[in-house]
Amino acid sequence: MTASPAENILDSALFLLSYIPMRNDYESIECYELGDNCVIDVHLFNDDDCILVVLIDRSSEMVAEATLKQQRNELKLQQRRARNQKGA
Repeated sequence: MTASPAENILDSALFLLSYIPMRNDYESIECYELGDNCVIDVHLFNDDDCILVVLIDRSSEMVAEATLKQQRNELKLQQRRARNQKGA
């Protein structure tokens, strides 16, 4: 998800309210799907009177991982077809 400077992203961040009040000094949410093709890691730090939130974009990493899985599946399918043709 890419936000323009004029866009309000608070609606997308409402899920963070479930972590307040924080039970620990640090919490993280890995691979949270924020929207279409947007995957982030969320890191929450309890700093006395405020909560610091760090968002790390993992979208491209997840796309690359999905592409590798797809290629692996296609290779396995080709191998099965080749074995079936030899056995026929």
